[in-house]
Amino acid sequence: MTNYFQKELIEGLWRLISSGRKILIISHTNPDGDAMGSVTAMKHFLLSKKKESVIAIPNNYPEYLGFLDPDKKILIYKKDGAAIDEYLSGCDLIIALDFNQLKRVDELEHSIRKSKAKKILIDHHPSPEEAFFDLVVSTTETSSTCELLYWLLISIEELLNSDKPANLSSATADSLYVGLVTDTNNFSNSVLSGTFRMASDLLSLGVDRERLQHNVFGGFTESRMRLLGYLLQNKMVILPEYGAGYIILTKEEQREFDFNEGDSEGFVNMPLNIRGVNISALFTESEDNIRVSLRSIDDFSVNQMARNFFNGGGHERAAGGKLFIPIDKVPEYYKVSLRKSFENIKKGLLLMLIFVILFPSCTKQDRDVQIGQQIKEIDTYVRSAVNTGKRLVVNNGSSRVVINEGAGDSLMVGDSVFFDYAGYIFQSGLGTLFDTNVETIADITGINIYNRGFDYGKAVVGRGMLIKGLDWGLLGAKSGEQAYIVFPTNLGFSNKDVGLVPKMSPLIYEVWIKEIKKN
Repeated sequence: MTNYFQKELIEGLWRLISSGRKILIISHTNPDGDAMGSVTAMKHFLLSKKKESVIAIPNNYPEYLGFLDPDKKILIYKKDGAAIDEYLSGCDLIIALDFNQLKRVDELEHSIRKSKAKKILIDHHPSPEEAFFDLVVSTTETSSTCELLYWLLISIEELLNSDKPANLSSATADSLYVGLVTDTNNFSNSVLSGTFRMASDLLSLGVDRERLQHNVFGGFTESRMRLLGYLLQNKMVILPEYGAGYIILTKEEQREFDFNEGDSEGFVNMPLNIRGVNISALFTESEDNIRVSLRSIDDFSVNQMARNFFNGGGHERAAGGKLFIPIDKVPEYYKVSLRKSFENIKKGLLLMLIFVILFPSCTKQDRDVQIGQQIKEIDTYVRSAVNTGKRLVVNNGSSRVVINEGAGDSLMVGDSVFFDYAGYIFQSGLGTLFDTNVETIADITGINIYNRGFDYGKAVVGRGMLIKGLDWGLLGAKSGEQAYIVFPTNLGFSNKDVGLVPKMSPLIYEVWIKEIKKN
């Protein structure tokens, strides 16, 4: 498995780590077992290499994972922000673990973006923010970030000590095991052959499996266990018509059962233990939103569901997001999201069938031919627009047809942009709608429902936060501008099926630029 990585990648990773004098290790808000396991494993590994490092996370970790931080040295930005910013001022390397977009670190994001330090991202979520980091190691083909990190650290050890077996400290191994068992729900989700190899290797390194299993799955408080019983008895709802279930945890119930962050770990999986239930949701009420956890088995994509209806995303079988509606509106909203998700699946299957009939071949040569044909069709479309007096801007193969001109500064690489959008499959113009943040369009097409909030799309242009065609197509736009941005599949989702978008689809976005901020 260690030869999964190219030697140049491991050498580059070690070069950055070995040159670091002051290293900051970060992970996402509401850190789970994989986040805590990966940051503490990296800390122990760096300690074994005599490297100074500090762990910083946006908010408190769950109480049951406190054994990973026995000396309470992990810094929490909500209360240790000044200390973290001071450390960052002299930091020369940042290692980011278990998140794909920097927005996942909440208030910590601004400080990280300002830092001049080199930056490494190691993660197993889709669509990483590649352009911001100096080195990105990202794949969805591992069960967890801890599994990916394990193989990276073993590869570094093999690079440095090729004459003897690779080895890790017991503390590093313990942390990696915690991330592995929590993100796989005790080896029941996202498990690959390499996952079991890693687990076997860790046991050989001396991991005390029984102790760690008890700490993770058995070290809960009495109030947490009584809360679980209460929810299963009184709050778990099954929707047999959708093969789905859900649980709602209100603020009042949290107070009644002395709820602590992390007490609900694993609750979302409970309905999935019922025969015929393939989709599950946990809705946890907080002061300003409702946190959503989604899980599925079989082929239902909760990642797409989270993106379309819950302001979130994640993995195909495990995702999350947020709601901004009254708690009593959640049951009906969840039912609507399920119904619309299944309707979208049917539409997507039909589109894929049509696409397979029209473009049955899969070789690189055939893909190149398809892309060439798409470029010709796009050229015909934009020339027609130009002939009607519209202005055309082309950046790296992405074409922007300006419908209404804007004013002010042009959008440049590194600038922040806020915009409304509607994304369509390009079919000699606007084809099937697959995504939008515009409420009227969403209502008409059923692509989304009111909860999404319809906030502006927002991104730092040229930093890999958007797909390439949209990222490049926005360059040069001005505030107030309305435009169509159209591009072939190689600048979009390429050979991947994404939601309602079949692989090899050209795309066209209608965008309305609301605000530009020069950075």
